[in-house]
Amino acid sequence: MKILIRFHQCLQKQTSIINSMMKGHVKSLTLVTLVLTLYACSTPQKDHWTEDFKYQPVSMRPGLEVNYTDSSRTAFNVLAQDYRLVG
Repeated sequence: MKILIRFHQCLQKQTSIINSMMKGHVKSLTLVTLVLTLYACSTPQKDHWTEDFKYQPVSMRPGLEVNYTDSSRTAFNVLAQDYRLVG
């Protein structure tokens, strides 16, 4: 609900700006200002990986190491807690 109230307040501010600037080429500038304000008032997207980290703390993760087999970097080793992969 607070997000809607904040969005409404931002929109009211922009509407008053638009009403005072409705002449000639200023309409384009007003439209850009409106879009930028709406973007600034929008809530940022939540990082989806933070939910995963909550359920798998660092201390509970399996050991993992990845490295190249030699300096040519044509192959690599993946050494994990329960397996080994060479690719």
